[in-house]
Amino acid sequence: MKILKKAASLYPDFTTSLLDLNEIDDKIHAVDIDPDMADFNGYCVSIEVPEKLY
Repeated sequence: MKILKKAASLYPDFTTSLLDLNEIDDKIHAVDIDPDMADFNGYCVSIEVPEKLY
């Protein structure tokens, strides 16, 4: 969880999530961001820019 807290502190206006790529819902979310994530296992941190910022 340290990495998630660090990401949240670096990007306070963005949505940060810790995704478990072994869980199907988290993997689907990760694949929506980057299709190459389908090949990975483990965890990743997702940092999403809110629509109002772009």
